[in-house]
Amino acid sequence: MRKKQFSGQIAILFTLATFFLIFISCTRCVLPGSDIFSKKLVFMSYNTQNIFDDIDNGTEYPEFDPGGGEWGTSQYNTRLFNLSEVIRRSVSGGPDLIALQEIENKRVAEDLVDGYLKGLGYNYIIVTDIDDSAIQLGFISRLELGNIRIHQIIQDGKTIGRPILEVSITTDSNLIHVFNNHWKSKLGGPEETEPARMAAAALLNRRILELYLDDPMVDIIVLGDLNENIDEYNRNNGEYITALLPIENKPSSSITGSILVTDSREVVSDVSTAEPQPIILLFSPWGNYSEGSGSYVYNNSWETIDHVLINSALFNGKGYNFKSFSVVKDDFLLNIQGAPLSWRTETGSGYSDHLPILLTIGK
Repeated sequence: MRKKQFSGQIAILFTLATFFLIFISCTRCVLPGSDIFSKKLVFMSYNTQNIFDDIDNGTEYPEFDPGGGEWGTSQYNTRLFNLSEVIRRSVSGGPDLIALQEIENKRVAEDLVDGYLKGLGYNYIIVTDIDDSAIQLGFISRLELGNIRIHQIIQDGKTIGRPILEVSITTDSNLIHVFNNHWKSKLGGPEETEPARMAAAALLNRRILELYLDDPMVDIIVLGDLNENIDEYNRNNGEYITALLPIENKPSSSITGSILVTDSREVVSDVSTAEPQPIILLFSPWGNYSEGSGSYVYNNSWETIDHVLINSALFNGKGYNFKSFSVVKDDFLLNIQGAPLSWRTETGSGYSDHLPILLTIGK
């Protein structure tokens, strides 16, 4: 009798052990139609509105000079804390890669990561170091960054305007090239400053063409504050060509210095060869975003000057593909009028006059 009872206990234990092993193995399985364990990458682009450190470097804007005025260590730490809050709350665990505009130097990025984003795995930091420039471009990333390049606009032998920062990410399926931009503002007049933005677009156009010649299947992601609305050409009633030009507005005459954009996934292709020089055609999600929205407010109207532009390889069903685009528009980032809650040194509060934007790609 005791022998039978012992045998029964062994059978029960064996059954439980078998069930446990099956359960453990199935937790790594993906059921048909489920995307619980699918891979995705999230990219953020954010114009931080002039974050300067607390050291007098001699290139600061006057209002952020720690040698005088209201700017100092306390304000600097508040800005880093507030920026980290935006990053942490934008998406669970923080974005995988963040393109920052308007930071003073690499120290800002390092202090942000070491002091306020610990534990999120941001082990890679790249920041430009352009002489005589008060603000720089930077990436912080938990993805390894390679092929780092800084592109400058050269006219008449002189370096002009802000640089374009390029990095690459190697995935298990392809190489992704990511560009961080901060094009010329409209201070001085939209039409008067358009040539500077077109020069930046022409530089970007040439570099992307080089990448296509090397690898026709390369993935391209363009991020940053381009200081140009997706519908800028229509806003100026077609009076002058713009650096971003919707494909439907492309004039019959040849164009140079523009990047063609489309909001149609079916239309987007790599290169338009109908011009004397090939022109890049990229996809912008702004056209499919809700009307009356944007990432920046000017004269009480929303503008779409912060951008995500991607190429056709991110729609081909291979490797990583476009999943979603969004503006981080949480209540804590907005003032009582519903516009971005800008940083104000005199009160020691606020975030930025821009809202962050997010791109998600996945497989």
